[in-house]
Amino acid sequence: GDSGGAGGVLCTEDEAAAARLALQEECDSLRCQLEAYRNEAQLLKAEQEQRDQQLRLLQQALQGLQQQRARDIQEMEKTDVASVVLSSSCPGLVSMFLHLHPDGASLDYLWSYVHTREPALQPCDVEVLLSKFPTLFPLEVTGVGATLERRWKFGGFAPSL
Repeated sequence: GDSGGAGGVLCTEDEAAAARLALQEECDSLRCQLEAYRNEAQLLKAEQEQRDQQLRLLQQALQGLQQQRARDIQEMEKTDVASVVLSSSCPGLVSMFLHLHPDGASLDYLWSYVHTREPALQPCDVEVLLSKFPTLFPLEVTGVGATLERRWKFGGFAPSL
């Protein structure tokens, strides 16, 4: 009986050792799985951060494009005014006005006349027109310092050089 009892205890100890070994292996396996899940979570987090960064960059790029488009539209509107200057009766008005003022006229004086016929125009628009045709509208600068005077003249009937 004693040997049977001792054998039963041994068997139970063997079973306990086997069970402990099985539990230890299962614990090791679970640790490995946990480590794998942690690594995967870190990878997913890094990928998400990278996507978020890309999204921020794309949003900034889009915002930049929208701002550039708004500037382009404003520039086109300015160009439209300039095209009105060149395509409307403005060159004729300026030519007639300067022809009637053989000593020339200042930009402000010219603009005050043209503005009565073309209210949308600014002095810079008139100056752009005058500058585009330097032979037709020569600029004469006289004086020095505070007495500097810029006068535009009509050169339409001047002999060509």
